[in-house]
Amino acid sequence: MKIFRAKLLYGSATLAAYILLITPAFAKEKASPENTVDSGSFGVFNGEHRVATEIFSIAQGPDGSVVTSEFKSEQGEQKAEQSSRLELTPSVELREYTSSRRRSNLLV
Repeated sequence: MKIFRAKLLYGSATLAAYILLITPAFAKEKASPENTVDSGSFGVFNGEHRVATEIFSIAQGPDGSVVTSEFKSEQGEQKAEQSSRLELTPSVELREYTSSRRRSNLLV
């Protein structure tokens, strides 16, 4: 479980650093509110088994940037989901950040 948490922390830190680096590069461009500048997914593996997936999207508009992320994990009967939304102004200042988590254990 410690390895899983370390990989999760590393993946989240990598995504945050990527967002902070890429957003200023697009801050001066004029774009429509629906202009997605990047999107993708990261897989978290335990050996050869995928145990989690994070899907993200970065949209650029005249009012700033919006970054959304969904993280889903499943290890045996344990499931966890987390989603977040980060809004930045055109000068890359924090406008709003929201996050939610959901965790469940299935009983058989």
